[in-house]
Amino acid sequence: MTALKLPIWSPGDVGLLVSDMNNAFTERGSAFDLGRQSVGTNTEYYFDRLVKVVNPAIQSLAAAVRAAGGPVLRVKPLIVDPQGRDWPRGARPGGSLVPGTHEWELMPGLVAESVDYEVPKKCVSAFWCGNADQILRNRGVRHVLVTGCLTNGGMLINAIDAAMRGYQVTVIDDACATFSQEIHDAALSSHSVYKISSSAETLAALKKSI
Repeated sequence: MTALKLPIWSPGDVGLLVSDMNNAFTERGSAFDLGRQSVGTNTEYYFDRLVKVVNPAIQSLAAAVRAAGGPVLRVKPLIVDPQGRDWPRGARPGGSLVPGTHEWELMPGLVAESVDYEVPKKCVSAFWCGNADQILRNRGVRHVLVTGCLTNGGMLINAIDAAMRGYQVTVIDDACATFSQEIHDAALSSHSVYKISSSAETLAALKKSI
């Protein structure tokens, strides 16, 4: 990946969006995992990357964004119907997904602070079917860092949707994951409405805004 020169941000300019990093999508043996395996998908790469690469990168970015005066948004699908009929057809993770359940909670090691926002969404986009846009605008955010999973699913859709609403968007390469490096790279290169950066480059830029 070519090094990207990020702008010098002012305090509070930057928000972090973390897409779908709850247990329903990040736990081996979950309905999501078993469903993917049932159609022949090898999920080992995905889960290994989440634990070893993505989780630590998001934790570091969240701490830096908070220190720079920006909000951290933890985006999660809200599915009440046990058969998932209140969720778009073809994108159902399997079963209901509601607060208070194990599946709703963040994956182990990914710690939310009391100042973070939990953003339920009723479709894949937290901007279209959630209140991500309201939170970011009310906080004065102009630049959104997008992370989470899947690189070619929820993460990508939220990155594009943020850009369509006028935000400057940077996708953090090592803070998102999907089922192979090839799918990951293809998804990131499929659109030009966002920039792509590593967590290390982004952390360095955030330190300058403190």
